[in-house]
Amino acid sequence: VTVALEPLLLARGPLPTLLDLVNAALKVASQSGCDDATLMANATLARAHVLSEMGRGDESETLRRQALEELKGIGDRRAEGRAVASLARHAWHQGRLSDAARLHREALAIHREVGDRCLEGRALSHCANALYMQGAVEEARELYEEALGVLHEHGDPQSEAIACGNLGNLEHDLGDPAAAREHYRDALAILREIGDRYNEGNFVMNLGSVELEYGDLEAAKRHYEDALRAHREVGNRRWEGIVLAFLG
Repeated sequence: VTVALEPLLLARGPLPTLLDLVNAALKVASQSGCDDATLMANATLARAHVLSEMGRGDESETLRRQALEELKGIGDRRAEGRAVASLARHAWHQGRLSDAARLHREALAIHREVGDRCLEGRALSHCANALYMQGAVEEARELYEEALGVLHEHGDPQSEAIACGNLGNLEHDLGDPAAAREHYRDALAILREIGDRYNEGNFVMNLGSVELEYGDLEAAKRHYEDALRAHREVGNRRWEGIVLAFLG
């Protein structure tokens, strides 16, 4: 149950409580002699995700690699794709963009192989991120739009919102504040409906950055303070620090 709820609890926090739950679940599974290798690997990934958001990146990467090797060993391609995507996200957060792009392409191929359309949509969005960072703006926009179509069709509102918000990032950086605001607000409407405080905090922060850049300091401050409350509520120390820097 803890593993299944990890994405929801990661989005809502608090993260220390989630880490305690995952640790307890792993302990119970180990003591009971759980022989479901996929479940154990997914629990390891869940622990890695929480540690990453709590600022313990090295531990997180070790656990992600451990889970991937376990899944390769049992031949669970669907779960393997998820683990590759998890490693890709970690590489992205660490600033290793070429590694992240390579791993996201590898994950995309696996998702398509096993026919997991939701994960395919997420991978398309991540590949769009990589293309954008490499300067391929129009290709990135096309992939974001493809991802949005897949995710909307197959009922993944959280990932749809993230892709929409990332498209807002692209428009912001290209100097179109109106388009950026529209995408951020569309993303936030979805995130608030599903109660995803983690990603809500991120895109409220980005909305604040649009207002800061275009001179509305009061609106920027208001959005940054909203983002700070969200990240503190979730217990996300990494993003709390980033928002504090913007407030400063």
